[in-house]
Amino acid sequence: MCNPAKRIALVIVTIFLIASLIAPPILAESESRTIVVPDDYPTIQEAIGNATEGDTIFVKKGTYEIKSPDPSNPLLLSGIKINKPLSIIGEDPENTTIVFPPDTRQGFMLMVTKVGFNVTADNFEISNLTIRNCDYDLILHGNRAQVSNIITACMSVYGNYCNLIGNTLYGTYNYGLYVYGSFNNFMQIEASGIVCHGSYNYWDDYSGSDNNGDGIGDTPYIGINEIQESYPLMGPITTFDAGTWDGTPFNVDFVSNSTLTHFNFNPVHARIFLIADGKEGTRGFCRVTIPKELLTAQGNWTVLINDISRPTTVNEDATNTYIYFSYGHSIKTIKIIGIDAIPEFPSWTILPLLIIATLTAITYRKRLSNTRQSHRSY
Repeated sequence: MCNPAKRIALVIVTIFLIASLIAPPILAESESRTIVVPDDYPTIQEAIGNATEGDTIFVKKGTYEIKSPDPSNPLLLSGIKINKPLSIIGEDPENTTIVFPPDTRQGFMLMVTKVGFNVTADNFEISNLTIRNCDYDLILHGNRAQVSNIITACMSVYGNYCNLIGNTLYGTYNYGLYVYGSFNNFMQIEASGIVCHGSYNYWDDYSGSDNNGDGIGDTPYIGINEIQESYPLMGPITTFDAGTWDGTPFNVDFVSNSTLTHFNFNPVHARIFLIADGKEGTRGFCRVTIPKELLTAQGNWTVLINDISRPTTVNEDATNTYIYFSYGHSIKTIKIIGIDAIPEFPSWTILPLLIIATLTAITYRKRLSNTRQSHRSY
């Protein structure tokens, strides 16, 4: 008959073998680096070429000339290309300058567009720079970009869910900002003019009202040079990371005039939690966009403000659910409760339970053995 200690050891080994087969490999994340220009690399483009996702490129004070990517082909005047999520931070916005060389274009070459930064990556950040002598100094095609303290002539925003805060756009062709994307925040912008083809953007100088309570202004936004947007948002957009499930990252987006913190998505209870705060005596609101692949409620959503159920307005399309609710401002806890959290727990989450069960069994077996030994001693 097998020794009890050997049987227990065999059980433990078996559990770990099973867990190793069902558990996905854990990949170690590489730490982000800070690359300094010109200390580590003489040009920003070289630093970008040697950077990996998540790295920060710090640019010291000075003037940095943009080189054509291919000197033998003068038509390639797209400047600095960025196709991975990075942060480019200048030391001082007024004294850290990125510039094309003096313009020598003639004849048909005048039709070639000079672009300073051409960004196609999502989750890109740029700040504290002056960009000069370009036709378009910064073009954003990626989503969720962060742009602040940039002094430049012209900027074009094609991406969505971008934040532009505190930028000075003095304009090349009478306009400093071209907006094609939607769900972007434009705050503290000084621009000679704005052209807007996007919608559902937030403008911090919008003064309209929202009488029907959908988080969208009732009247169009009228800005510089009679720029008009039909569907201005009543509050800035805040995006929270809801985690990565089955290799797919999920975000939950809020349009709100409150300060939102402590976001948490709990798939066990099919619940979103956060805290909202604002000036007492004013009304707060949230317009929440929840991906259906993340959380659904089959039309039976519950919203609790300080654990008291609140009325909501719910709309949906093929991919998202949109929930609107309001409250009096003060510090509020908000719980948005669904029914089904689509992401299932990965199989390796049962490993701690197996270990606990094994340790419990060992403890019980040991106590039983000690009891038998003490009975035998009598």
